[in-house]
Amino acid sequence: MSLKNGALFFNTPVDGRRYRWAVSGVTESSTLLFDVTDFRSVRLLSDWTLSQKNLQFSLATRYDKPLRLMAVEPKAFQTPGSLIKDETSDLRNRQNGADFLIITHSNFYNAAMGLKNLRETHGRMATTVVKIEDVYDEFSGGMFDPTAIRDFLKYVYFNWNKRPQYVLLFGDGDYDYKNIIGNADENWIPAYEDSSLAEYTTRTTDDWYAYVNGTDHLVDYSIGRIPSQTTDQAENVLNKIVNYESNPDYGPWRNTVTIVADDEFGDLSQGNDNELMHVLDAEDIAEHYYPPLFNKKKIYLMEYPLVLSPAGRRKPAAENDFVQQINKGCLMINYLGHGNERLLAHERVIQISKDLPRIINAGRLAFWIAATCAFGRYDMPEEQSMAEQLMTEADNGAIALLSASRDAFAQPNADFNKRYLSKLFITPHHTRRIGDALRLTKISAINIVSDEKYWLCGDPTLNLAVPRLKVELQKISPDSLKALSKILVTGSVLDKGQIAADFNGKVDLKAFDSKRPTAYTTARGSTVHFILPGRPIFRGEGKITNGRFSMQFIVPKDISYGGNLGRISAYIWNDQIDGSGYKDNIAVDGTAKGLVDHRGPKIQIGFKNQNFMDGDLLAPDPVMEVTLTDEQSGINIAGDIGHKITLILDNNPSTKRNITDYFQYNVGSYFSGKLEYPLTDIKTGFHSAEIKAWDNSNNSSTQTVHFTITPQNELIVQRLYPYPNPFENATTLSFEINQPAQISLKIYTLSGRLIAELPVYDANAGFNTMRWDGHDQDGDEISNGVYLFKFQASAEKLSFQKIGKFIKMK
Repeated sequence: MSLKNGALFFNTPVDGRRYRWAVSGVTESSTLLFDVTDFRSVRLLSDWTLSQKNLQFSLATRYDKPLRLMAVEPKAFQTPGSLIKDETSDLRNRQNGADFLIITHSNFYNAAMGLKNLRETHGRMATTVVKIEDVYDEFSGGMFDPTAIRDFLKYVYFNWNKRPQYVLLFGDGDYDYKNIIGNADENWIPAYEDSSLAEYTTRTTDDWYAYVNGTDHLVDYSIGRIPSQTTDQAENVLNKIVNYESNPDYGPWRNTVTIVADDEFGDLSQGNDNELMHVLDAEDIAEHYYPPLFNKKKIYLMEYPLVLSPAGRRKPAAENDFVQQINKGCLMINYLGHGNERLLAHERVIQISKDLPRIINAGRLAFWIAATCAFGRYDMPEEQSMAEQLMTEADNGAIALLSASRDAFAQPNADFNKRYLSKLFITPHHTRRIGDALRLTKISAINIVSDEKYWLCGDPTLNLAVPRLKVELQKISPDSLKALSKILVTGSVLDKGQIAADFNGKVDLKAFDSKRPTAYTTARGSTVHFILPGRPIFRGEGKITNGRFSMQFIVPKDISYGGNLGRISAYIWNDQIDGSGYKDNIAVDGTAKGLVDHRGPKIQIGFKNQNFMDGDLLAPDPVMEVTLTDEQSGINIAGDIGHKITLILDNNPSTKRNITDYFQYNVGSYFSGKLEYPLTDIKTGFHSAEIKAWDNSNNSSTQTVHFTITPQNELIVQRLYPYPNPFENATTLSFEINQPAQISLKIYTLSGRLIAELPVYDANAGFNTMRWDGHDQDGDEISNGVYLFKFQASAEKLSFQKIGKFIKMK
């Protein structure tokens, strides 16, 4: 044995015999030998000799355990890098008290204080912020130790004047307590690691910190964690919570829940009928655990076509529908099926590398429940799980998530999911705080090991943005949905059972065809039954005056004819509050007489924030705006086969896209509306876009436009023409530009003297005009002759310049 860098640790055998030891490489006679078997009772051993750089000694071993010995030269002693005075905290002050306790790493202290301010200002919730460093000082002698957190929370529970109900751990943690893997992270708020190494019982859990009263496994706090690793991530989460609560983006997304279910294809290419439990549990949850108040979007993977690729089985249509639904926004997203820390489902219905950049849902953030394996594995030292990234993403992502930190079984996952929802919803219009619902769910645990894997990624004090007011649909006339009939819907906003006569705002009305009982048969011959929501047949906005509203729509020909499970839903809002209501079990049958229409809808195509003309230049990722009008029948949005609103690019049928879901009627109208569709995957160059739409009488129309996508890093101006030129009194300079820019126009004589300068013009992308009245800077009319103009455009770091001529001839 030899010293390395002046020190050596070594263990003795376990046999009770005496050995003679020799340690080489010793250069100092002042070398020390220690018995460090018990770190609480270190012994200095002095009975040794030094001969020719060998430290020699004799020592008897033990029968029960090895002795841990250390030889060290003084030069290897470590010295403190600095001494800093520690400010004593008052964590043991029994007069302390709070409703909400935040334990934060000092890096995230400012963000934690921002959350404290939000809770005390808007929620009237007494909040205390404590630094984890102070917890270590008071409860583990300044040493990094997860046990200090539980000891502190136990002290708080039994000794503080006011016992907190909620605890937030503000900071990420991992299992690499000693940074053995090599990362120099700070393990900001450590994760508690259970000692089990078995595949299905290993887990990391924050519940352990909340086991403070007795020896049971019943959590005594509503606990959550914000897994931030940087100050930017901490601020991202704070900003999302503040905006969610203080600057709400009201809209029908708050009245929508999305349920996603895996299919029967797990690891077996032919499928496994045991996997059908995912859709069966999802159906049970959708129909019996989410209140009927909400409009439900069901994305069941077995409903989507399978695509075999070199990378494996994929269902791109399901993936696109899922991302599209996330971006539209919904109150909650609920997934059941296979998954891991980077994706959901073997078909990768969503995955970090591909889909996280596609999620653009700022202001419309959902609360996720991922009843799957390891989607929330938060103790990895070298990466963050998808759950963590959705939480800490700036602006977009999720407002909170409930997911597992390890692999788990499908049945306990579904059971946990159902118990949580039963605790979350007190009434359809009122929920518990998400942390309280989790605490009550854990208390009712059937499988403690499985339940401990689930943790709250987010603020436990968060209240979901459930519509608070009740809407009553008082009249639907006629009372059944007949094809081509005009339906009148009247309703009112209720507050505490009375019409809210002071409520003025908007209503979003949606009408649905009858629900669709569906059967799916697997390759092995098993059949599973479920119910899909009815196709939408109308969605539009109206005005609410003094708590009352009235809207009309025309029922399309494309209805189910014979169903009795139609639905009309109303979501209402103003700048202060929202609400919702519905009526189910509406008969859908027959055809009304009297409406005769043989002409398709009018189609106008443009692009957002652009004065578009056919052939114009466009910047990358433009948003197409399509206005559809049919003054007799209205627009068909039922989405039946062959009657969808579709987009085809470059005359290529393989690019055909169904964009029906993007259409919304104009406020107060049932015959005209528009849709906005982002073209985010179009390459630079010349393109065409064809829109096809149908009216409710199933007449179609098509319209095609042409455009050129220009590079992002270029400012392009074309078709720069003065007209008329020559001019008598005034002239207009028209031009086309590929992105918004500031335009400067100066006019000079041929000798170079500046005679006029127009005010800076903010041009939109597309076609623009600037008018010059033919006068100089003194207001005098210029003389006949030739004049030069200097056109300059600037946008961020890009610029364009061109010289041209005006000719005055009068």
